[in-house]
Amino acid sequence: MNQQISSHSAMETDSGLLPGKVPDSRYQQTLYILITGSSVAINFALAKYGVTHGHSAFSLLIWPVTVAALILLGFLILRRGMKQLRFKHLPYYLVAGFLGVSAPNLASNLALKEISASVFSVLITLSPIFTLLLSAIFQKSALSWQRGGGILLGLTAVLLLVLTPASESGEYSHIAPSAFLLALLVPFLLACGNVYRSKAMPGDADPVALATGMLLSQSLILHLLNTGVSISSGFSVPDNTIALQDLLPDEAATLFTPLLIIMGLLTAFSY
Repeated sequence: MNQQISSHSAMETDSGLLPGKVPDSRYQQTLYILITGSSVAINFALAKYGVTHGHSAFSLLIWPVTVAALILLGFLILRRGMKQLRFKHLPYYLVAGFLGVSAPNLASNLALKEISASVFSVLITLSPIFTLLLSAIFQKSALSWQRGGGILLGLTAVLLLVLTPASESGEYSHIAPSAFLLALLVPFLLACGNVYRSKAMPGDADPVALATGMLLSQSLILHLLNTGVSISSGFSVPDNTIALQDLLPDEAATLFTPLLIIMGLLTAFSY
């Protein structure tokens, strides 16, 4: 469902640390990566629960992103760091937010309708491989045979894990091609976000402010899209739109609202 991904955010499994944040030791770095990775994995599981209980993939994007944006905004206000949200960084907020937050998270929520969270988590590990490939392309540098062999080995291992039946019923072999391609799009988008951030991240910016700007920009855009859908439908909300109360049966609302809040908390934490 990223910063994503999350950029992420975010869903962003490759971020590990806030941009520019240097841990005191390699043990702290490992701990940060483990905690962030665990948060992202839990969010995948929660998104899987949401989509398999009939909830919109869009609602599982818009509300957690909104909650996360408000949390980071509140944190920024407490730190008296609102001046760090700068208009000149708006292009970065929009592009990095799209590549690391909105696009991969929406794609992941849609893919999770057809793919188990465990299989999807395996596919997400392709993100560093795609990042390496894209970096080589945009930096116009040749890959060494060691890196090329590692990429080929990684791709082969992931495809074998995903496409080999886990049981006699052949669970993985029943993945729809469209769902599989959609799931592959997620690590590719995250890799695009990684490459973009490495090139365009403002050097004078506060990492928390950058994450806040990304999430706020995406939240506002998503809410504008939701409003546009409602207006175009004559203010009658059809079944496939994002309004929370219209998405849920009454008995599920009390369960789904905490789900959205938890996902938002995890999204904010991962950034």
